[in-house]
Amino acid sequence: MIGAAVTGDRRSLGLMNRRRAPADGMLFVFPQDTTGGFWMQNTLVPLKIVFFNSEGRRVRTMFMTPCRVESCPTYDPGRRYRYALELRATDRRPAARIGPLAKLRQLRRRAT
Repeated sequence: MIGAAVTGDRRSLGLMNRRRAPADGMLFVFPQDTTGGFWMQNTLVPLKIVFFNSEGRRVRTMFMTPCRVESCPTYDPGRRYRYALELRATDRRPAARIGPLAKLRQLRRRAT
């Protein structure tokens, strides 16, 4: 089961300081469409991040490397998105869509 980060505090913490990413990753849910990037400060494992729009369609995929210094690069999709799914970098499952849409809408209503 995918863990969901629906609050600002939980999204800020993300997968930091974990020696292993969850098998199904972590879904970041934003209360509205957003822009901006993710960074890997204090994240110990390489990740793949897939950004999705409000309809659950993929808008960009990026690979991120661990960073243990203060000045870490930002991984910015350059597009608006509503959800971001962090997965193990070795995860080869296709990620063209997430859903079901009804479940995404429930998560979105809980997002702050």
